[in-house]
Order: sequence, then structure tokens, then C-alpha cells
Amino acid sequence: MRKNEGLIDGLARLHLHGREISAAARRVESSQYPASRAKAKAHAAIESLSQRGAPDVSALLEHDAPLVMPEVDANLSLVGLVAESGNRIVGDARGPVPDAVAMCAGCTSAS
Repeated sequence: MRKNEGLIDGLARLHLHGREISAAARRVESSQYPASRAKAKAHAAIESLSQRGAPDVSALLEHDAPLVMPEVDANLSLVGLVAESGNRIVGDARGPVPDAVAMCAGCTSAS
């Protein structure tokens, strides 16, 4: 029992907690796909991401060039205001940016 909790309140809390655990177990048992399949797919996705996040060292080793980090194309929405007229200028830009998610996955990968 918790501090300052009466016997009836403690039993009610534990009863509710037991019902929540039972409901969670029923959700797991009635899931359409087994957890092992979901874990395997998640592992494959993370492994792919970590491989994509590995830096390219070939130019560094072969030509003493800078280390090449992974990049991904990004679309950026741009909005500007013209000071004199107050007109809005709307556009977009596209270009490579560092693939931070893949780099993090590559740094934390167990392999």
C-alpha cells in the first residue's frame, strides 16, 4: 500500500491495475500479427537506416578528401515580406541537408 492509503483504496487501486494489465494482455493476444514479426521488421528498418547513416570514407582514404556524411533531399517552405509594400513572397527551396536521423542510427547501431 502507498503512504496514507487506506485498505479499501489500496485494494481498489490494485483491482483497477489488474484490469488494465488484463486488457493489455488481451490486446496483445488479439493482435493481427505476432510481436516477433513486428520486432523483425523494426530491426530491419533500423539496420537499413544505420547503414544509410554510415559516412563514406572512400574519398578520404583514396584521395585525402574530406569525409562525406550522408545527406537527404529536403523541401523547405519559404515566406518573405517586402518591406516597402508589405507584399508576401511565398516559395520553396529544395536541396541536400545532413541526414541526422540516419547518422544517429549509424552511431548507435550495435553492429
